[in-house]
Amino acid sequence: MKAVDPTIKIGAVIVPPGTWPDGIVGPGDTQDWNDTVMSIAGTKIDFVIDHIYPSPTSEADLLTKPQTFNPPIMSATRALITKYSGANAPNVGIAVTETNGSKYSDTAPQGLFAPDQYLTLMEEGAFTVDWWDLRNGTDCTGLTTVDGATEYNDGGMVSSGASCEPAVNTPFPSYYGTEMIGKLGSPGDALVSSSSSTSLLSTHAVKRANGDVDVMLINKDPNNAATVNLSYSGFTPGSSAPTVYSYLKNATSITSATGGSATSQTVPAYSVVVLQVHAGSGTPAATGEVHAIGAGKCLDVNGASTTAGTQLQLWDCLGGSNQVWTHTASNQLTVYSGTSQMCLDDYGKGTTDGTKAVIWSCNGGTNQQWQLNANGTITSVLSGLCLDASGGGTADGTLVQLWTCNGQSNQQWKLG
Repeated sequence: MKAVDPTIKIGAVIVPPGTWPDGIVGPGDTQDWNDTVMSIAGTKIDFVIDHIYPSPTSEADLLTKPQTFNPPIMSATRALITKYSGANAPNVGIAVTETNGSKYSDTAPQGLFAPDQYLTLMEEGAFTVDWWDLRNGTDCTGLTTVDGATEYNDGGMVSSGASCEPAVNTPFPSYYGTEMIGKLGSPGDALVSSSSSTSLLSTHAVKRANGDVDVMLINKDPNNAATVNLSYSGFTPGSSAPTVYSYLKNATSITSATGGSATSQTVPAYSVVVLQVHAGSGTPAATGEVHAIGAGKCLDVNGASTTAGTQLQLWDCLGGSNQVWTHTASNQLTVYSGTSQMCLDDYGKGTTDGTKAVIWSCNGGTNQQWQLNANGTITSVLSGLCLDASGGGTADGTLVQLWTCNGQSNQQWKLG
C-alpha cells in the first residue's frame, strides 16, 4: 500500500497487554501473539491497535475502570512498542478502535463511563478512540432493571429497534455521555491536566483555542450530589457565571443553564456536568524553559538567532534568552522580547510529518498557536501535529519538527 501512497498509515492489532489471551503461546509457536506480531512488524508499522474491554463486577466497579484498568494497558502497550520498534518507536501511535463498559450497556452507569473512558484514554496517549458500537442489537432475553431503567443488553449507543426496545435510533445513555465531550472541547482545543480529591468524582479539562477553560465533572455517587470547589493553575476565570451543560441520570436530553461560579458547582448524583469558563483579563502568561522530557535538554534557538526560519533544536539547558519561552493567552509561544520577539512557527503552515518547527515574526496565525496538553505534548492548533525531537534524538543539536502524536517521550515537554 505504501508503494502506491506513502502517506497511508498501517497498524497492527495486538492483545491489550495483561488481558486474555496475552502471554498464551499456542502449540508449535515460540512466542505469544504480541511478541510474534511486533517482532515481525514493529519497525514498519505506524500504530498498534488495542481493543479495551473491562470486566466490571458491579456498577461502582465499572465507574472505577477508566482510572484503574486503562493506565496499565496503555503503559505496557507503549513498552511493547519501545521494545520492538527500534528507531521507529517514537513514530508509532496507539489506536483504541474498540471499547465499551462490557456491562450495563444501555443504562445510567454507561452514560458516566463513556465520557470518562474516552477522555482518560486520550490523556493516556491514544490518538483515536472508537466506541463499540453505534447500533448493535439484542435478542431481548435476560432483561433487567438498572437504576430505574431497562437494561436491554444492547451494546449500541442507540436502539436497534428490537421488539423489546424503544424506536430505532433512540439514544441510550452512552450516546448522551459521549455527546458531552463535544461540550467540553472542539478540534484545535487541548486537554490539560486535572485532578480530584475523591474517587467518586472524575474530572477532565480542556483549554480552548481562545484561552477559555472548560471542565467536566462526573459524579459517580448514585445517591448524593457533590459540592465541588474548583481551583485553577495558570488561569484566572472571569467573574461571570459559567455556562453549565448537564446530563442527568436517565435523562433523554442534555440541558444548559448559567449558574454557580467558576470556583463552585453542585453536581447532581450520577450526572455529567461541563462548565464553560471564560478567561478573566488577568490570566497570566506562563514563562520558562521548555524542557524536552526524553532528552533532558531544552528547546533552543540555535546561536540565539533572530532570523526568521531558524529551525529549533535541543540543547543543554543554559537559561539564556534563546531558551526562555512564554505561552501567551492567545496560545503563542514567544521567545525574546521587545522588537526582537519571535514566535514558534509551523513552517510554511505545514500539516505533514517532518514540517520544521522554526521561529518567525509573530503574526497571530493558527500556525503560530500551540496547545500545552496534559500528557506533556505541545500540539499545533493548525495541524494537530506534535512538537517532536527528530528521530527520538537526545543529543545537542537534535532538530525539532512536527510529527503525528504518538505518546513517546521525544514528544513530551514541560514549560517552566
